[in-house]
Amino acid sequence: MTYGFIGVLIAVCLLKVEAWPLTSVHLFSSVRTADSIGLELIAVSDDHRTRVHPGDTEVMSRTSHLFSKLPKIDDETQREMVEAWLKAAKIPLDDVDRVQLERVTRQMGDDSSQWIETERESVWELVL
Repeated sequence: MTYGFIGVLIAVCLLKVEAWPLTSVHLFSSVRTADSIGLELIAVSDDHRTRVHPGDTEVMSRTSHLFSKLPKIDDETQREMVEAWLKAAKIPLDDVDRVQLERVTRQMGDDSSQWIETERESVWELVL
């Protein structure tokens, strides 16, 4: 029994499978500091900007880590991924002129639940 359990744990780790409760790599694998840098996908039109929230749907929460890969992949795949995220976030494609990937820097405020944006930079753009 013990060897079987250890074998399953080793297999899950080697295959990089996120099979909670066997592993919790995403929960505990990043260092938490008072500074935060992350990527946000922003749907842009002439009159407004809308953040494509990673946590709005299960699809978004499980794939938002792919934002960083957007600048490096082919145009067709970029468009497919962006259109899927917009659809999952219930943002009509007809309402969006372009999508920007922005690097956002934040610092923790006095209250640990408060984050203050200190910098925002566009790092990639796709015209739809």
